[in-house]
Amino acid sequence: VFSPGGKYMAQSRREHGSEEIWIHELETGEVAGKLTLPSYDIGWGLSVEGIAFSIDGKELAANVNGWSCAKVLIWNVADGSLVDHMTFPKKLKEVVQNAPREATPLTWFPGNKRLLAFEHAILDRDMGTVIWQ
Repeated sequence: VFSPGGKYMAQSRREHGSEEIWIHELETGEVAGKLTLPSYDIGWGLSVEGIAFSIDGKELAANVNGWSCAKVLIWNVADGSLVDHMTFPKKLKEVVQNAPREATPLTWFPGNKRLLAFEHAILDRDMGTVIWQ
C-alpha cells in the first residue's frame, strides 16, 4: 500500500517465523523502517491481512489475525510506536457482516478516528469496536 503523496510503500513480510511491516522509500528503494507485530504473550503469532496509511500519512493501521482473535493495530509512522489497537473475537472479515469476497481490508476516514473495514463496517478508535455495519 502507498502513502499519501506516494513517497513510501508499506508491505507485510514474514522472516524467521515472525511477520513485520516494512516501509520502503520509493525514490531510493531503501527500507525506511520496520514495524514489528506485538506478541501479546498468548503463544501464537499474528498474520497481516491488510494495511493502510492514514489520509495525512502520520499513522499506519494493520488488520492482523491470530488463532482466536483479530486486532487492528495502529502505529505512529514517524517513530514506529504502537499508538492504538482494537481486539475482535474472530477474524475481522468474519466480524463484518456481508463483507464482499474481494474488499479492501481497511480504509481511513478523515480525522484518523475511524476506519472502514472490508467496505461494510465502521470501526471507531475511541470505542474500540464496530459502530455500524
